[in-house]
Amino acid sequence: FASVVVACVLSLGLLNVTFESRSHKLYIPQRDFMATDRLMLDDTFGVSPEPGILIVHRKDGGAMDNQESMLAVLELHDSIVNLEAIALGKNVTTSYGDICYRRYISLLGREEC
Repeated sequence: FASVVVACVLSLGLLNVTFESRSHKLYIPQRDFMATDRLMLDDTFGVSPEPGILIVHRKDGGAMDNQESMLAVLELHDSIVNLEAIALGKNVTTSYGDICYRRYISLLGREEC
């Protein structure tokens, strides 16, 4: 009986478990100089946006490694990049290029989304 009570008491700690998906929290020790540098950079330049992931699969469950599937994925990408939104009640159009996170890519010699 005592072991059941001890197990129940110890399992109460599971109530405080939270899910963490931010890579800088998972892979950089929080007492390391890189973590403090990141906090300083975030305070100075603002927090960089977290990347989003779009998972694409075929309706029939087939493989994605063929020309037809890849062309469909590229068409979806073009549709997302060319997407425009109009704010309700305002005459303002926002496009993907307006809100994308731009970073400098040295191989291209310019910023890209």
